Amino acid sequence: MSNEINSENRSLREELRKLRAVCIFTGGAAHDYNNALTAVMGNISLAKLEVEGNQELMDLLKDAEKAAGRIKSMTERVALFARGIKINKKSGSAGEVVRNALSSAAKDYPGTLKIDIADGLPEVELDPDLINEALVCIIENALEAAPASDGVIEVTVSREDVRNSSKIYGSGVADGDYIKISVKDNGKGFNPDDSALLFDPYFSTKKGREGIGLALAYSTLKRHRGFITAALPQGGGSLFSVFIPLF
Repeated sequence: MSNEINSENRSLREELRKLRAVCIFTGGAAHDYNNALTAVMGNISLAKLEVEGNQELMDLLKDAEKAAGRIKSMTERVALFARGIKINKKSGSAGEVVRNALSSAAKDYPGTLKIDIADGLPEVELDPDLINEALVCIIENALEAAPASDGVIEVTVSREDVRNSSKIYGSGVADGDYIKISVKDNGKGFNPDDSALLFDPYFSTKKGREGIGLALAYSTLKRHRGFITAALPQGGGSLFSVFIPLF
């Protein structure tokens, strides 16, 4: 029995070493990639100055700039996930953080955007930058899921008293008052069989996507002593809810 335990411990240590090596490599590669992208984006900006009056070339450069910006944002998320998340909490308004995230992620959204922020919400201890990044990831996920022609994104912010949490949300969730931020889309929803994998690093059902966004959101909420849930609401679509503790 002792030999079996020792063997399991050695295997676990080896897996942890491999995971640490992957994180170090990923973080370093993302940093180098971001440096290269900064140079690319700088050259695109310079090229735009040289093609004023040529709308066709200007449109191509703007498309390239937008694509490079998305890649840069993704590599920053990878780097943040790989090196670990440091929390710098302060008292703030969840509603304000939500508005900032929507302004960043959904500013040019052509569909319907519904926002409902409850009155009289107390301030909450959070890292506004990290929560903003987590919400951007969730909102971008909803934007991609919603249909292009008649997409509807609903964002609500409320206060929720969580009780019997282990029965409702699973183990590890503390009872108490939370600020709840929900993002609902009217897309096709996700496969229920994938629900346990949605927040795993690099899992994605979208071809060519890395799947780091929801994993980063999950880790950010964990570091805030909060949690995130995914559901398939009646009427279709997906519903992701973020819970930030008020205690």
